Amino acid sequence: MSDVKPNKTYIIRNKETKELFRAASGKTSWKAPGHAKNAFNQTVTYGRSAERYGLKVIVEEKRWGTDIHGPKFSEQDVYEIVELKPESEDTLARAVNILKQVMGRCDSVAFDMIYDFLEEIGENE
Repeated sequence: MSDVKPNKTYIIRNKETKELFRAASGKTSWKAPGHAKNAFNQTVTYGRSAERYGLKVIVEEKRWGTDIHGPKFSEQDVYEIVELKPESEDTLARAVNILKQVMGRCDSVAFDMIYDFLEEIGENE
């Protein structure tokens, strides 16, 4: 059997409310945690965007005037990045467990088919 691994998916969610963070582009999931952080940082760059997400606005006096912006992802503690686990892995593991249970009770032709299937996917001990 080929060694294909599913893509990883990451989301940003509010730690308390579990509400999904939606980037300015409309995206709610990313393929890497760094991509998610970049989207977060770009979305809350401007002060009014930070307020909309419940983040504290940072006001700094600069030589050219007042700079108002939101915190970077690493500077806040309201949101977290979470990896979503593919359901297919869980489903396959449950199916293999059921097949192993059935295999222990079966003495017919189905036994051979189940045995071959488990050998094919590398689960037969």
